[in-house]
Amino acid sequence: MKIAVLGLALCTVMTAAAQDKPADFASQTPLSLSGEGPWYRIELPLAVQLNARQTDLGDVRVFNAEGQPQAYAITPRQPAREQEPAPIEVKWFALYSTQEAGDTAPVIRIERSSNGSVIEVQPQSDIEAGEEVLRGWLLDTSAVKAPLEQLVIDWSTEREGFQNFSIEASDDLQHWRDWGEGQVARLSFADEVVEQREVGLPGQSARYLRLLWRAPHSAPLLVSAHVLSAASDNPTPPLTWSPPVKGSVESPNEYVWQLPAGLPV
Repeated sequence: MKIAVLGLALCTVMTAAAQDKPADFASQTPLSLSGEGPWYRIELPLAVQLNARQTDLGDVRVFNAEGQPQAYAITPRQPAREQEPAPIEVKWFALYSTQEAGDTAPVIRIERSSNGSVIEVQPQSDIEAGEEVLRGWLLDTSAVKAPLEQLVIDWSTEREGFQNFSIEASDDLQHWRDWGEGQVARLSFADEVVEQREVGLPGQSARYLRLLWRAPHSAPLLVSAHVLSAASDNPTPPLTWSPPVKGSVESPNEYVWQLPAGLPV
């Protein structure tokens, strides 16, 4: 393992021909390097940023253990590129009820696999032909582990206008949490079609979603159902703590902390 010394320049004037030496600098920070080299990439220690006199870190130099200056380049951390989350297709199952049931949630039988995914959904009791009402849909989101942020559905072209439905979430198909209301719409005139197929979700995790139509009372036939989840591909950089910085009171309920340098906070 090699030990390099990274120093910060004094504010004294030196000639252009003079070679920098570690002794010429106000502070030094040791660097521990591992690997074969000859090039190394390291995180700039916070102590260096706090002691720098120049905001662009132009007064930083790198020396090896023998005090010889080394070639280096400072590359600012680039912000993580935000990527649009890809829609995730989920399975949907019809929820049938009767006209007499009103707004009561359909009572159903559910068959699930060993991992919890839904295989089949049937009414708890037989409904005579012609009396069934498609009240809504059960969505199986058990394969999505991240919090759910948006729902996107498509339905048969026969149903137009605005549609309102309730959204409930569950992890066991027994206990349901209210996730608010959803509204979708499809309006057409001549050759023009305007659609609203996206519904915002509260950014929480759930294994199952239940959509029950309220206006109109019967649900349309779904063609597809997708959810968008919170992105987890860009981890947040780890926090680095500086020594305590003392603040001052400028006015009642107003406090000011003066940072020693321009730092990403």
